Parts: sequence; C-alpha cells; structure tokens
Amino acid sequence: MLNPAYLGVFFEYFIPTFLVAMIMLNRIAILKILLNIIRYFFEPIQNMVTNTNNSILKSIDKIIR
Repeated sequence: MLNPAYLGVFFEYFIPTFLVAMIMLNRIAILKILLNIIRYFFEPIQNMVTNTNNSILKSIDKIIR
C-alpha cells in the first residue's frame, strides 16, 4: 500500500509548498494584521511624541510672548 519513506518525502515537499501558497493567497490579510500590530505598539509612542511636540510648541510660544 503506502510506503512510509515515500510518504515522508512527499510531506517534506508538500508542507512548505502548501504554506508558501497559503501565504501568497492571504498576503493582504497578513499585511493588514501586521499593520494592526504595528499600530498597537506604536500608538502610545506617537501620542507621547505628539504631547511632547505640543508642549515644546507651547513653551516656544510662551517665550516669544
């Protein structure tokens, strides 16, 4: 019936090929997930930079007046 050695070699080639094909077919969804992860981690930093920027601008405006 099935030769276990041949089945092992088949899966050694099938699994990576299948994974690459799934990644290529779902790359838009994967990129959207990656974008959401990046936004999740960098949003607090962006808020801190915005607040610091506003504080510096207020200080400059105060010095000018």
